[in-house]
Amino acid sequence: KVCLLIGVDLRLGVTLTQTDDGQGLLSMSNAELKSHETVPCEILIEAGGPNCLAWKSSSLAFDIVGTADAIGMVSNFHRQPGAGEQLKEFSWARQFNQDLFERLEGEAGANLENIVYLRGRLTHYFVMTPRRKSLVAAGVLNSTQRDDFHIDKQALCGHARNIADFFGLPPECGFASEPQLFDFSKRRSCKTAMYVTPGAGVSSPLLVSLVGDALLEPFWPEGLGITRGFLGALDAAWELSGLSADVFSSVRAGADISMLEAACVTRDKTLKILKQLGAATQAQYLSSDLRAFGLHPNTRFLHF
Repeated sequence: KVCLLIGVDLRLGVTLTQTDDGQGLLSMSNAELKSHETVPCEILIEAGGPNCLAWKSSSLAFDIVGTADAIGMVSNFHRQPGAGEQLKEFSWARQFNQDLFERLEGEAGANLENIVYLRGRLTHYFVMTPRRKSLVAAGVLNSTQRDDFHIDKQALCGHARNIADFFGLPPECGFASEPQLFDFSKRRSCKTAMYVTPGAGVSSPLLVSLVGDALLEPFWPEGLGITRGFLGALDAAWELSGLSADVFSSVRAGADISMLEAACVTRDKTLKILKQLGAATQAQYLSSDLRAFGLHPNTRFLHF
């Protein structure tokens, strides 16, 4: 809604990719309409995640962070009038309610580390971290091997339904969407947040900036994805706001790229802060005055 209010040209159902013609152009295609068009631009902001970057020739470098076996599961169920409204929102970790988790495993076959239940305007929302061995026992996964993540979707739906039944969600509250299972045992962290594209063509982007999971895949249990996602987007917007159209026109005309490079250096400074931001360290890096947060990093970070 905000995008539409300020006049952003919002396209749905399209795919953005770099062309293979060697000129570094971006192409936007719509499979349903069987159409495609080139997209001239000065700046490309990658926000689609690390595995679906549009700019193929980015040559980005990533650090891979590994943890113990970690799996996340999410299931959404429709809210129905009067059905399931007695459920109260909760958040439990195994170490704080072992009896509950043992009963859950015995009755529903779900061996979990933690589980959260939230009720939205339209859906009942369950999010949890199941142990791999219980997913194998339930037929959701084939093997306990970490490199085997083949998901039986029918078994996953049955497993999610059993968990919801255990907590008292009536069967008439059907799935609002397919349950999701994802492995966050390994996470990618980009080494640079924004860079100048080498040998940019006449209509290809001069700057590529990364935000969201494309920049930093979060450690899912800490709930940092949305926090770092918003902060990273604000950081990118701040750096880009200092670059006028004249700067890009001058670079196109052959001027040096020092202003673009300076913006990239400053952007990497805020990236270092984001990488240190964790559930236990937020107070060390973020201002407590959330209402004062703005585009400038000084309004958000304590030591910028």
